Amino acid sequence: MPLQMLDIFMLAAGAYLLISAVTGKGKIYENPNVKKGKEEKYRKTLRAALFGLSFLSILQALSSILNWNKTLSIALWCALMLGFIALIVFTVRLTDRSVKPEEQLPKSKKHPAFDFDDEDKSE
Repeated sequence: MPLQMLDIFMLAAGAYLLISAVTGKGKIYENPNVKKGKEEKYRKTLRAALFGLSFLSILQALSSILNWNKTLSIALWCALMLGFIALIVFTVRLTDRSVKPEEQLPKSKKHPAFDFDDEDKSE
């Protein structure tokens, strides 16, 4: 029974979400524009949501790999997608959109590939 790429992706995504939820670290927690005073609520709710989404993702992948009930697999997938949509709505509501992002300089302006001295040091 060959594994489909979607099943492997769902297992990997579930593992990543579970690790992020347990450790409380990762790129998913980085949001510099969280509204003032809502930082702790943001982290706690995000952590709880990641636990739920990780279990849904892992269960959905296992149900597909082990050929459980097809209706159960579809229901888990729908619940997972609704959970992701709810997570997006949650993060948008707690993000302060009035803050303008910092203007980013191109990489060539930040760190030049070569640093040439103007003075001649051969003397």
